[in-house]
Amino acid sequence: MEEGIFWFFYNLATRLPFLGAVAIFLARDLLWVLIIAFVFCARYFHFNQREVLIMIICIFCAWGLSILIKSLYISPRPFIFFTNLEPLIKAREAFASFPSSHTIVAVAIAIVLFFFGYSYLGIIFAVGALLVGLGRIMVGVHWPSDVLGAFVLGFLTVWIVKLALKFYTSR
Repeated sequence: MEEGIFWFFYNLATRLPFLGAVAIFLARDLLWVLIIAFVFCARYFHFNQREVLIMIICIFCAWGLSILIKSLYISPRPFIFFTNLEPLIKAREAFASFPSSHTIVAVAIAIVLFFFGYSYLGIIFAVGALLVGLGRIMVGVHWPSDVLGAFVLGFLTVWIVKLALKFYTSR
């Protein structure tokens, strides 16, 4: 089933040139747009310093968790599994597919906004995270399970960091 989902999205990007260009933007560049938008929102909506610090800790913990898992768990990317597949962008490591680091960071940004009560921003950033993950599948560098795993791990990371900080500060 995962292969079928993968091929559906990959074929959309490779058979329709416009969608291929959109997929490349989503997979490679949208995360940076989200990070810049996050910084802008922090300034525009006057997030307090404590919130910003916790948000940054959550984002880096999510990114660090993805790097740790990739170093411990060998997971071939789709273009390794299917030798006839040509990814639309270059991936750094061929056997470090799970989880999608781009997606986990985007999810962490969205979830941390929800946790601090910025629900409307959280929704916008969650849609952005979904688009990042979809783009990573469309360009042929991630499996759908890599993206789904990134969503789960991103949520859990932010939740655990927030609980740990709450426990630490209540002492």
